[in-house]
Amino acid sequence: HRLRNADPQQLGSMLAGEHPQTIAVILAHLDPQHTAAILKEMDTTIGSEVVFRMAKMEKVSPELIMLIERTLSA
Repeated sequence: HRLRNADPQQLGSMLAGEHPQTIAVILAHLDPQHTAAILKEMDTTIGSEVVFRMAKMEKVSPELIMLIERTLSA
């Protein structure tokens, strides 16, 4: 996954306009340290909503993750 190697500041900026649920799906599949670095780049209101959604999240299909990654990389 290219997102796993993305710079936290760039990824944080890229995700800034996305829905918190979308951000949660993406961040839930990254290393915890990478996720924490990205969350530090976000507004605290959005960040707390993302963390809440990550905590409530059910399993996500790998196909959906690949689709999101392709969409963000385009």
